[in-house]
Amino acid sequence: MFRSKRQKSRANSNRSPSFVFYVAFLLTALGASPSWAECGGGFCSNVYVEQLYTYSGSANFWLRTTGTETLLNCTPDSGVFLHVASSSKEMFALLLAAQLADKVVVVRIVEGSNPCAVSWVTLDR
Repeated sequence: MFRSKRQKSRANSNRSPSFVFYVAFLLTALGASPSWAECGGGFCSNVYVEQLYTYSGSANFWLRTTGTETLLNCTPDSGVFLHVASSSKEMFALLLAAQLADKVVVVRIVEGSNPCAVSWVTLDR
């Protein structure tokens, strides 16, 4: 039997708001989206490595995350870049691995630094 347009739209709108909330909660719990990815104080927590930047003649490199670097207790270069010292080849390798594997990291900065200097980084499974 054929349904009218009004009956079809009613059939599609039978989902309650609690059902939608439950599905969103379930997807978040299963890791479908990063939770609480942000920067603030001395850390950027659960952020992705958005960009690694270096230039010719420099061993230093710069890091941009998916967080809001301007919320950190330091001064990010160009408002988004964190400075990683040239002696941190292991840190570069870890950040590159995180970017390639699409994993989140925690970045600790040196508070009050200008430009923001990265102190350490963690990468979890």
